[in-house]
Amino acid sequence: MLQGGRGTIERDLPALYLEYESNSKDLYHFVRSLGPYACYHHAPRMYSENNFREEKRDIFPARLRSYNMYCVARASSSIPEWLACRNMETIDLRVEGPL
Repeated sequence: MLQGGRGTIERDLPALYLEYESNSKDLYHFVRSLGPYACYHHAPRMYSENNFREEKRDIFPARLRSYNMYCVARASSSIPEWLACRNMETIDLRVEGPL
């Protein structure tokens, strides 16, 4: 989907919130090829007590996470409040040579 929207993303530089596999660097490098994106790691647990269905039972193992990246390209962009309180870590997977 990102490749199909490449022109729009490069032109408008929207904030991106993407799910990724924890061992994949390809998505990170693709996003960085779209513009001056800074990416932040977000790995919330699969269960939250404050969930939409108000489900009280947690069926997920405690270590199970959803791996996501929040990426911004504009200096005026900031991490939304709902993410800011979650100890976001900057992702920096730069490599030598072309992506």
